[in-house]
Amino acid sequence: MPRRRGLLSVLGATALLSAGLLTVAEGHLCDNVYRQPDKLIVKPELMNIIVKDSIAFKVFLQNNMDRGIEQIRLGGQSPAFDVSVTPEQMQLPQGARVFFNVELKTKPNTPSGSYPLDFRLYAVKGNAEQEFKRFSLGGTVARVVPRLPEVPPAEGSAGQTGIQVDGRVAEPAWARALVTSNFRNTQGAPASPQTVALTVFDSTAFYFAFSCLEPEPAGAGAKDSVALRLSPPAGGALYSLTVCADGTLAASVRDKDGVRDVPASLLSAKVTRAEAEWTAEMAVPWTFFAMEGPPKPGETWGLNIVRQRAAGAAQTSFWAGLPGNYEDPASYGQLLFAPEP
Repeated sequence: MPRRRGLLSVLGATALLSAGLLTVAEGHLCDNVYRQPDKLIVKPELMNIIVKDSIAFKVFLQNNMDRGIEQIRLGGQSPAFDVSVTPEQMQLPQGARVFFNVELKTKPNTPSGSYPLDFRLYAVKGNAEQEFKRFSLGGTVARVVPRLPEVPPAEGSAGQTGIQVDGRVAEPAWARALVTSNFRNTQGAPASPQTVALTVFDSTAFYFAFSCLEPEPAGAGAKDSVALRLSPPAGGALYSLTVCADGTLAASVRDKDGVRDVPASLLSAKVTRAEAEWTAEMAVPWTFFAMEGPPKPGETWGLNIVRQRAAGAAQTSFWAGLPGNYEDPASYGQLLFAPEP
């Protein structure tokens, strides 16, 4: 088997490792030290891999076998990150604890979501190498959602950040927002027409705006919608907030007690129509999530955005995940909350 350089790729949310993920391939090099694979302990430094632009971590090896390994190499594969591993290979004496340094860099234009990362350990002897052990992690790309600066209050008035929910998305504050697009349909192809979403927050609310490109905007109505799927880290609740092209609002939450509707009057939304699109603007106060204010800087929430198009050719499209799992919170993209500017 030719020798290969270590290359891994990973994207997007939360990485979990368990003993059940470890599988073993028996080696057959001439000294065959690999009859004791369970005694080679593998432990990644991070159990949760959430990548903004890049991230570095260590993978530790503990050799509890009855002999050393002459040379060992770590490699991997994934569709979302460029990965470098150093050193390229190393000795692993009996009883030794060593580590590889792993760096992940998000590949350009990778859709947000969760992606597998498959590691393999190879025993190296001369120009030959034999797979010895493997394990898998999951990774999620994080997108930074900006925080708007608070405008100092004028005399006799409260401070504000300058967003009015009127469906026009014209305020300068929107220029600071996180922009997400590249929606895909349930066949795995780029959605057509596309959707562009803007996301930003301040001390009082979470703001979203959706530009739904639509060649038949006059035909869009109650069956045409954009739904937010929000998964805060605390409590395990999953929120679904839906705005239709006719301005109808709906909200629900799923938690340990089941699914229940939430009064849409707690939200503020407005829809406008133009020649080739309809636009929805929404403000979600933090009180909707039973919070007194925004998340702490660096906190991450899961997010997906799902559009249902009924005008013209019906289509379901989504921002994060794959056709088979986009409704699974584990596949959501991650929003990383920025500190005050």
